[in-house]
Amino acid sequence: MKKLLKALVNVLIIMLITLTTIEIILQVAFLSLPQAIIQRMPQYPERYGIQFNTQHGARQYPANEAVDFEVDQFSGDLYQISCLSPIDAVDIEPYRVTYTRNEYGFRTPSNSSDSAQIVIVGDSFTAAESIESPFWANLSESTFVLGLPGSGTIEQSILLEEFGVPNNPAIIILAYFAGNDLTDNQTFSELQKQNQTFADATHQNRILLEYLVTYHLALYIRDILATPTISDCHYPVTAQTSPPTPIAFYDSMVSLLALNKSQLEASLAYQSTTESIIEIAELANIHDAHFVLAYIPQKAEIYWQLLDNTTKDTIVEHLPQNKINPQVTVSVENINDNVDTQRQLLIDLAQTHNFDFIDFTSPLTDAVIDGQQPYFFADTHWNQVGHDIAGEALASFLSQVTLD
Repeated sequence: MKKLLKALVNVLIIMLITLTTIEIILQVAFLSLPQAIIQRMPQYPERYGIQFNTQHGARQYPANEAVDFEVDQFSGDLYQISCLSPIDAVDIEPYRVTYTRNEYGFRTPSNSSDSAQIVIVGDSFTAAESIESPFWANLSESTFVLGLPGSGTIEQSILLEEFGVPNNPAIIILAYFAGNDLTDNQTFSELQKQNQTFADATHQNRILLEYLVTYHLALYIRDILATPTISDCHYPVTAQTSPPTPIAFYDSMVSLLALNKSQLEASLAYQSTTESIIEIAELANIHDAHFVLAYIPQKAEIYWQLLDNTTKDTIVEHLPQNKINPQVTVSVENINDNVDTQRQLLIDLAQTHNFDFIDFTSPLTDAVIDGQQPYFFADTHWNQVGHDIAGEALASFLSQVTLD
């Protein structure tokens, strides 16, 4: 019995040493590991080089980073955060995206003249990290772009004041994304109230296991083996376009469409959002810049009316609670009635405060009805088609602004 126990202890020690050695090797090679694994881990943003604790209070991506990656039919967050399976991937011609971030961590080139005709600030749609030619690429010979993935208008106002207005722009464009700017602002304002940074929130109440690559590797393998069959998943669904378009959404974003006007206006998320937009407009005015609010609809705003009732019912059955107001009933009827509510409120805000408003909803909707596909299949973002549509619409709009 003692020999058996001793042998068992020896086996456990060998296994522990082996696992520890593997873990050390994987931690050393952390950034070379598959993104699907390491993006789950709390240390990923900082290991990647994102700065959480900056003097100005907004996050920054790595300075002077050379970015080079391939985009193909298997690219897209929905493969990781929803039941959408890579089995359903829609074929696209793979392409590479290469660029170098400037000294502040933005994709836009540095501005050596300390002046820019146009400054654009926004989130991942503006950063356009999976796009060869973003919507802002050909607007002007002097365009300075502050695109920070995962940011809302509050954090963007910090970036604008720190990096944008020192360039003395003639035009300031705030690219507002209706899919998550409200919830991003809600998160950021809560951190500000608690005097916390993103680092504090990221590492709060974490256990050691969550930082181990071997643990997440095991979870990744488990998830692959447990991947639901096509019949178990509510995505992809088919939009009634010509030809029909297979699509998938971020469910948490679709839930936001259930909020009516009074529910939106009463929410802290909306109040903090509108306050920050007004502050940005006032900042532009102080610096003698023309302010433009650019509205980027979420994918579901464009495609919802092109879904049949059975499809809508199926999607709603799987939707989570509304993040802004968990008491709101998320139903097909509520989404049908309020799919346009956030957009209309922001149109009213622009009219009330007398600043320009460009809405990408119409040109995107027209393109979809015309048979084009402006969004990635497994993501909420525009593909190159979408960026081309937005770029053309914005250039046309700005030509009228400068003429006026």
